[in-house]
Amino acid sequence: HNTDADKNLDENFRRHRAFDDTPGDLLDYAGNPLTHLGATGIWYLLSENDRTGQDRAWTMLSALAITDTVTVGLKVAVNTERPNGDNLSFPSAHTASSFCVASVLDEYYGPQVGIPAYIGAAFVGWRMMDSHDHWASDVLFGGTLGYIVGHTVAGKHKQLELAGFNIEPLVSLDTHPASGLRFVKRF
Repeated sequence: HNTDADKNLDENFRRHRAFDDTPGDLLDYAGNPLTHLGATGIWYLLSENDRTGQDRAWTMLSALAITDTVTVGLKVAVNTERPNGDNLSFPSAHTASSFCVASVLDEYYGPQVGIPAYIGAAFVGWRMMDSHDHWASDVLFGGTLGYIVGHTVAGKHKQLELAGFNIEPLVSLDTHPASGLRFVKRF
């Protein structure tokens, strides 16, 4: 954000609008964190006889609550100006929430559902920049935040992995005490 990259991208969006009002309004509504929370609450209520459905809806609610809380906290702490002159730009809540939803759906239903959900989330992020509600850095950070929180919360049953290496806590009380993370690959 401290370079001209955000400003240059915003200028490009000002010259080349992608969404008219109606598609933009639909993406704004579809990407709204309150829409996600409401839809997930309905999912939970409709799953009263389906334990798996309720567990998945509860996981989605948990991931959204974490994402939204962190997003609002960062907005208040950082308080950057939006391209349209309003405040509380960083990070994009719409994008964070949309990528959180996509990540949870990807964890539970695989790429058949995950890929279309990520494409939808990307359109929400694009709309946030196209409407001058957010800088590209707001959208990039929001998407990354939602992705990480969604996969972390929904993937709680999985081993944490990076580039094929399991990530494990490290605690050593030997002659040289140490703590941290270790990357483990078993052959």
